[in-house]
Amino acid sequence: MTGPKPGSDWKRFSNEVQLTVVDGEMLVEREPNDTASDTNRIMLPCGVTGRIDRAGDVDRFPFTARKDAKWLINVEAVALCFPLDAWVRIEDAQGKELAKNDGATGVDPKLEWTAPADGEFVVVVGNRLQRGGAEFRYHLLARPAKPELRVTLTDSALALTPGQTNDFKVALKRLHGFAGELKVAATNLPPGLSVEPVAVAAKDNEAVLKFVASTNAPPWSGSLQISATETNGRPHRAVFELTSATVNNGVPGGYQRLVVESTDQLWLTVLPAPKPKSDEKKK
Repeated sequence: MTGPKPGSDWKRFSNEVQLTVVDGEMLVEREPNDTASDTNRIMLPCGVTGRIDRAGDVDRFPFTARKDAKWLINVEAVALCFPLDAWVRIEDAQGKELAKNDGATGVDPKLEWTAPADGEFVVVVGNRLQRGGAEFRYHLLARPAKPELRVTLTDSALALTPGQTNDFKVALKRLHGFAGELKVAATNLPPGLSVEPVAVAAKDNEAVLKFVASTNAPPWSGSLQISATETNGRPHRAVFELTSATVNNGVPGGYQRLVVESTDQLWLTVLPAPKPKSDEKKK
């Protein structure tokens, strides 16, 4: 038997193109900007397309921030298939380094930064390898660090035998101050299978769902979904992360982006009921 037919969220298109969307302006870097001149002043949130023009070149973007404002700042270069091994840092108005991330070899850098006071600051981008040229391009993205919840499955498949109960863990990662109670539940369950929703306290980071197959549950194979829902009714679909983009998954260092990076479909199989031992003896 098969499970429910995939919904419209399963539909994909050939030749998909990924576009970066920001709340603020999309800008283009202008040289010279090795010093923090107002030529390249930015207003967060924003995106900037830039280039490391020559060996030793650095790009500086001054901006104003309010105390305790939380920002996510990252540079995309390798992910866009450019040869730039970038680093990014934050300086104060006097040039003192406040935060820095240079990722790792072949990995784009990311920063989660909180402004220590009201004032002037500078985002600086450079190349770890001290190289530059027309092909050493990047995209700088600065956006507010909003509360976020990531719900992940510990496995992509589950098999049940009629009359048995299986525990299934769901991981909850709270980011940037996300708090609040949640209810974790499974949907699209087949006949003969039950799963009680689990209430999760405001600071807990895991839920265990108990999948119970009745003794007369018919054989079944198909997909179902698991979600964590906030008290205001906002759902967060659980996903299983496929081959990691941070390991060697086909090329040295790993692909930075995959065609399919995760799935929200948990594959469930209800096995045929085992034959009674008395029937086996008759054979």
